[in-house]
Amino acid sequence: MLRFSSVIVALSSMLLVSCASVQKKKETRSLESELSASGFEMQRADTQAKLTQLEKLPQHKILSQEKDGQPVFLYADAKDCKCLYVGTEEDHDRFRALLAEQEREEEVEAAQRAAAAQWLDVEAFAEPGP
Repeated sequence: MLRFSSVIVALSSMLLVSCASVQKKKETRSLESELSASGFEMQRADTQAKLTQLEKLPQHKILSQEKDGQPVFLYADAKDCKCLYVGTEEDHDRFRALLAEQEREEEVEAAQRAAAAQWLDVEAFAEPGP
């Protein structure tokens, strides 16, 4: 019986790790979509040399560098899309505004769900009708 419990615990742990991995990929895809919508340009690492350079960058983080006296923003994804997103200061500002708008929308939705949960008497629906 102890061995069966150990197997169940191991399988549950694997399932949780798998679900977390899937969620992380979805979040990464969503973030990359938002970068594109904000004007960032995707540049594929289509050679081994480019991929090697891409892997040296911090992954899934927006970095700021200066090029020709102007800020340039980078987002590296060497694992999934094998690409680098490159944006200007204006692109980065649009990206931040987009994230702020999404956060406000999520807060409104959460408040609406909380208000609906207070209004709805779930127990009344669980009782059989006349």
